[in-house]
Amino acid sequence: MQIRCPLSELLLAIQAVSGVISRRTYMPILSGLEIRANDLIEVRATDMEVSLEIVIKGQIIKEGAAIVPAKLLLDILKTLPQREIELKTIENTTHLDCGNIHFELQGFNPEDYPQATESMIGAGLKLESPVLKKQISQVIRAVSQDEAKTTLTGILWQAQENLLTLVACDSYRLAVAESTILEKGTMDILIPGSACRLLTRLLGDDDLIMMWDDDKVVFSFRNHNLEARLLVGKHVEWQPLIPLVFAGKAELSVKDLEQALKRVALLSPKGTQVVKFSLEPERLTLWTRSHDQGEAKEELSISWSGEPLVVDLNASFCLDGLVSLPGEKVLFQVDEAKQKVLLRDPKEESFSYLLMAVKVPEE
Repeated sequence: MQIRCPLSELLLAIQAVSGVISRRTYMPILSGLEIRANDLIEVRATDMEVSLEIVIKGQIIKEGAAIVPAKLLLDILKTLPQREIELKTIENTTHLDCGNIHFELQGFNPEDYPQATESMIGAGLKLESPVLKKQISQVIRAVSQDEAKTTLTGILWQAQENLLTLVACDSYRLAVAESTILEKGTMDILIPGSACRLLTRLLGDDDLIMMWDDDKVVFSFRNHNLEARLLVGKHVEWQPLIPLVFAGKAELSVKDLEQALKRVALLSPKGTQVVKFSLEPERLTLWTRSHDQGEAKEELSISWSGEPLVVDLNASFCLDGLVSLPGEKVLFQVDEAKQKVLLRDPKEESFSYLLMAVKVPEE
């Protein structure tokens, strides 16, 4: 392989695909990235679950492929002057030239690198990037980080007619975001959270094409193709979890509640981060105590619709829900059993954030 291209083109592509490469890879070749020159110049990386391919502009002098250490190549490109560079591969060694600067990088055999999907036959939808980016961002914080709960490490994507619903749950909170989509479709798939996070970083203002089959999903936009292997198994049956009857409700300013909760949570127990929400007809009191640090309390004026009650919540999880709300107000609702808190925008129900109350032992 031999190509010439602007440094900026290659640098931006490698910075993007490096987001796929795992630092804990068990296969040394996966620490590299693929540069392939056939009809187009393609830069690609994969961790076997997620892969990202980007087409860049340049001149193909000789067709072929190279597998180059990703971090090393990225570090080198960051030091070079902004001008055209040339990459030439002889066996598994890639020669990089930029003016009077020359590097030789030992790589891997391209035949040993996981191959890209040649073509995709399956269902498809056209989606608006800004809308999808916001929707993923609203639920991504509720994705489980526990790899033992495989299905909960992904986001459930469901489409029915012109409605797209994204659902994330880590057993302690549930986030559901809905949006109207451009085309009618039917979908019920589970996409890894890592792929969804990467997608939000890459999306711009252009529309994208989403295609999927029984095993994988591909997002195509601009000069990018992001592919992910679908998770196998059932996600939570989320609809029955959303309470319909409440012990009480109150409408608050998101900013006021967020700032007060951040202050009080500074003294919350490090393990549980529990803050007590004491709800009375005209007052919300946030209170916490840590045996080794002290206690904190703050009051907010509210109009509470129910009988006085106290509910214990994880402060960090609650803050995640508040920052995900689309508006300036939050409707704070406690279910009849006093075990769940539902956060919503008072003016719309396109986003729901459900928190499980924390069970605190009596002192």
